[in-house]
Amino acid sequence: DSLTANIDVADGSGFRTGSAHQSPNYKRKIHDLLDQIPDGGVLDTSGFIDGSMCHASDLCHSASACEAESYFSSVARCNPKLEFDEPCNEDSDCLSGNCGGWNPFNLRCRN
Repeated sequence: DSLTANIDVADGSGFRTGSAHQSPNYKRKIHDLLDQIPDGGVLDTSGFIDGSMCHASDLCHSASACEAESYFSSVARCNPKLEFDEPCNEDSDCLSGNCGGWNPFNLRCRN
Protein backbone atom coordinates (compact mmCIF):
# COMPACT_ATOMS: atom_id res chain seq x y z
CA ASP A 1 0.00 0.00 0.00
CA SER A 2 1.12 3.57 -0.66
CA LEU A 3 1.52 4.57 3.02
CA THR A 4 4.39 2.13 3.64
CA ALA A 5 5.61 1.27 0.13
CA ASN A 6 8.83 3.27 0.50
CA ILE A 7 9.34 3.16 4.25
CA ASP A 8 12.82 1.73 3.83
CA VAL A 9 14.09 4.46 1.53
CA ALA A 10 14.92 8.08 2.28
CA ASP A 11 12.69 9.74 -0.29
CA GLY A 12 11.11 6.98 -2.39
CA SER A 13 13.91 7.21 -4.94
CA GLY A 14 15.37 3.80 -4.07
CA PHE A 15 18.19 5.27 -1.96
CA ARG A 16 18.75 3.06 1.09
CA THR A 17 18.87 4.89 4.42
CA GLY A 18 20.98 2.34 6.28
CA SER A 19 18.63 2.69 9.25
CA ALA A 20 16.33 0.35 11.15
CA HIS A 21 13.65 1.32 8.63
CA GLN A 22 15.25 -1.08 6.13
CA SER A 23 14.46 -4.06 8.35
CA PRO A 24 11.57 -6.26 7.19
CA ASN A 25 10.57 -6.52 10.88
CA TYR A 26 10.20 -2.74 11.11
CA LYS A 27 8.03 -2.64 7.99
CA ARG A 28 5.92 -5.53 9.34
CA LYS A 29 5.45 -3.65 12.65
CA ILE A 30 4.35 -0.49 10.80
CA HIS A 31 1.83 -2.54 8.79
CA ASP A 32 0.55 -4.10 12.05
CA LEU A 33 0.17 -0.62 13.57
CA LEU A 34 -1.74 0.60 10.53
CA ASP A 35 -4.06 -2.41 10.81
CA GLN A 36 -4.93 -1.36 14.39
CA ILE A 37 -6.22 2.07 13.38
CA PRO A 38 -10.01 2.10 13.10
CA ASP A 39 -11.39 3.70 9.93
CA GLY A 40 -11.10 7.45 10.43
CA GLY A 41 -9.46 6.83 13.81
CA VAL A 42 -6.19 7.68 15.48
CA LEU A 43 -3.37 5.28 16.36
CA ASP A 44 -3.08 4.56 20.09
CA THR A 45 0.54 5.49 20.87
CA SER A 46 0.52 4.41 24.51
CA GLY A 47 2.48 1.27 23.62
CA PHE A 48 2.40 -1.91 21.59
CA ILE A 49 -0.50 -4.30 22.16
CA ASP A 50 -0.08 -7.73 23.72
CA GLY A 51 1.53 -10.19 21.33
CA SER A 52 3.66 -7.51 19.60
CA MET A 53 7.40 -8.08 19.38
CA CYS A 54 9.41 -5.84 21.71
CA HIS A 55 12.83 -5.42 23.29
CA ALA A 56 11.88 -3.43 26.41
CA SER A 57 8.76 -3.21 28.58
CA ASP A 58 8.46 0.54 28.08
CA LEU A 59 7.54 -0.17 24.43
CA CYS A 60 4.44 -2.07 25.59
CA HIS A 61 1.13 -0.76 26.95
CA SER A 62 1.48 0.25 30.59
CA ALA A 63 -0.31 -2.92 31.71
CA SER A 64 2.08 -5.14 29.71
CA ALA A 65 5.60 -6.47 30.11
CA CYS A 66 8.13 -7.43 27.42
CA GLU A 67 9.04 -11.07 28.02
CA ALA A 68 10.93 -13.75 26.09
CA GLU A 69 8.65 -16.37 24.55
CA SER A 70 10.56 -19.08 26.41
CA TYR A 71 13.69 -19.46 28.50
CA PHE A 72 15.79 -20.24 25.41
CA SER A 73 14.10 -17.79 23.01
CA SER A 74 15.60 -14.56 21.71
CA VAL A 75 12.11 -13.38 20.65
CA ALA A 76 10.30 -11.18 23.16
CA ARG A 77 6.66 -10.08 23.05
CA CYS A 78 4.40 -7.77 25.02
CA ASN A 79 2.39 -9.77 27.57
CA PRO A 80 -0.22 -8.70 30.12
CA LYS A 81 1.17 -8.15 33.60
CA LEU A 82 0.47 -10.95 36.04
CA GLU A 83 -2.12 -11.16 38.81
CA PHE A 84 -1.48 -12.06 42.46
CA ASP A 85 0.18 -15.47 43.00
CA GLU A 86 1.06 -16.06 39.34
CA PRO A 87 4.65 -17.24 38.60
CA CYS A 88 7.06 -14.37 37.77
CA ASN A 89 10.78 -13.67 37.46
CA GLU A 90 11.00 -9.90 38.09
CA ASP A 91 8.96 -7.13 39.71
CA SER A 92 7.93 -5.61 36.37
CA ASP A 93 6.09 -8.85 35.48
CA CYS A 94 3.42 -8.18 38.13
CA LEU A 95 0.53 -5.73 38.32
CA SER A 96 1.56 -5.08 41.92
CA GLY A 97 5.20 -4.48 40.94
CA ASN A 98 6.23 -7.11 43.51
CA CYS A 99 7.64 -10.49 42.44
CA GLY A 100 8.99 -12.46 45.38
CA GLY A 101 8.91 -15.41 47.71
CA TRP A 102 11.27 -17.48 49.78
CA ASN A 103 12.10 -19.95 46.97
CA PRO A 104 14.05 -18.34 44.07
CA PHE A 105 12.85 -21.16 41.78
CA ASN A 106 9.18 -20.46 42.55
CA LEU A 107 8.76 -16.68 42.64
CA ARG A 108 5.17 -15.38 42.62
CA CYS A 109 3.45 -12.01 42.25
CA ARG A 110 2.78 -10.55 45.70
CA ASN A 111 0.67 -7.65 46.93
